[in-house]
Amino acid sequence: MSETSTLVDWSPTDTQDEQLKETINQLWVVPTEKVIKEVPVVNEQHEVVAQKPQFILKTRGYYGENEPLPTTFEVGMLFPKTNDEFSELYPADKMKKLTDLDDDIYTETRNTMVAIQNSCQNFNDNAMSKWLLVTNQTIEYSQYAIELLTGFGESSFKAQLEVLLDDKYSTPESQNDATFQNTAQMANELLKELSKNAQEKATEVGKLIGQLQAFLGETTANKARIDFLRKQYYNGPVTVGRTNMPKMGKDGKPQEPYAKWLQSELEALREEIRKAFNDYNKTFEDWKHYTTVAVTAVTYIWIPVAGFIAGSVVMGVYADRARKAHNLYEEQKKYAFDKAGEEAPLVKLLEDISMLTSQHEDMATKMQSAIDALGEIKLLFLDQSRNFGLAASMMGLAEGKLRSSLFLRKKFLQTAVDKAVVNWQQVADLAKEFLATADVNTVGITKDVTPPKAE
Repeated sequence: MSETSTLVDWSPTDTQDEQLKETINQLWVVPTEKVIKEVPVVNEQHEVVAQKPQFILKTRGYYGENEPLPTTFEVGMLFPKTNDEFSELYPADKMKKLTDLDDDIYTETRNTMVAIQNSCQNFNDNAMSKWLLVTNQTIEYSQYAIELLTGFGESSFKAQLEVLLDDKYSTPESQNDATFQNTAQMANELLKELSKNAQEKATEVGKLIGQLQAFLGETTANKARIDFLRKQYYNGPVTVGRTNMPKMGKDGKPQEPYAKWLQSELEALREEIRKAFNDYNKTFEDWKHYTTVAVTAVTYIWIPVAGFIAGSVVMGVYADRARKAHNLYEEQKKYAFDKAGEEAPLVKLLEDISMLTSQHEDMATKMQSAIDALGEIKLLFLDQSRNFGLAASMMGLAEGKLRSSLFLRKKFLQTAVDKAVVNWQQVADLAKEFLATADVNTVGITKDVTPPKAE
C-alpha cells in the first residue's frame, strides 16, 4: 500500500514554516495520489471483497471500463482507407437496391468509413506508441527520483540531508564551513535536477495530450457522420439527406431505415437466387438431354434407307433444341451468378455499417477519459517540478543557509524521504505492470521493462 498518512511531528511556527511543511508533504503524497487509483476486486458472486491499486492508465483511458482503447482503433483501421478501396469492397453497380432509394447515401457511407479509417490509422501510427512512452517515462522518473533521493549512497539527497542537519551546523556561523557549503550546493542541484526533469516529462505528456485533443476533434466530427448513418440505416426517421424533411418510400409512406429495408430486399433477392439456380440447373439438364439425343439420334431411329433421312431430321430437331437449351442455360447461369453477386456486397455493407455504428458509439467518451488520465500524469510531473523547486529554495539550500527550524524537523524530513521512495516505487511497479500487459506493439519500448528497485 502507498504511504499517504500525513506526518505529524512538525508544528509550523510561522507561515513560511507551514508552507515548507506542506511542500515536503506533497513531495511524497503526490506520486500515489495522482496516478494510482484503487479499483474493486470482485469475487465469483460479483461481491466487492477488496480494493486493489492500479496505475491510472489501466483504470481509465487506455483500458477503460469495457475494452482497451486500441481495440477501437483496430476496428477503425479495418475500414477502407481510400475511395478506390471502398469501391472495390462495395461496387456501386452492386448497390443499386440502396442507391435507387437514396442517391447520396453511398457517398455518405464511403466518406464516413474512409474518414474513420484515416483518423484511426493516423493516431495508431503517430500517437499510440507515445501513449506507452508516457508510461515508460513515468517508470524512468520514478526510478530516477528513488536513485537521487536514496540510491546514490553518500551522494543521495538523504545522505546529504544527514550532513546538513548535523547539530554542529545548527548556527548560522557554523554553516560557513566548506563541507556544509559544498553539501548544500549538491543538495540544491539534486532537487533542481528533479524539478527540471519533472518539467520535461510534463512537457512530453502535454504533447501527447495535444495529439489526443486533436484526435478528439476529429472524433467529434466523425461522430456526427456516424450518427447520421445510424439514423438513416437503423434508428430513423430517415430524412432527405441532412435536412429535417422526412424521406418517403416508394409506397408513399415514411421510408423504413435502410438496413431494415435492405434486409427484406435481401430475403427477396435470396429467393430470386434460389429460383435462378433451380432454373439454371433445369436448363443444364435440358441442354444435356437434347445434346445427348441429337448426338445419338441415328441410333435411336435406324430405319433402312428411309431411316437415314428420318434420323437426320430427328438429329436436326434435337440439335436445334440443344442449341436453344444451351443459350438458355448460359443466360440462366449468368443471371443466377449475377444475382448471387448482388448479395455479398450488400451483406458486407450492412455488417460493416453495424460495426461502424456500434464500435465507435462511445469513442469520444473514451478519448476524453484518456485525456483526463494523461492530464493527471502531467499534473504529477508539474506538481513535482514545482515542489522540488520550492523545497530547494524554501530550505535555503541555494543560499547555503538552512532555516534554523529544520534542525528540529530532522526526523520528519528523513521519514518524508523514505516515504517518498516507497510511493515512487509503487508507482514504478504498477506502471511497469500496466506496460507489460498493454497489448500494443511499440517502437523503443519493451513490455518487460524492469527498473531496479532501491534497496
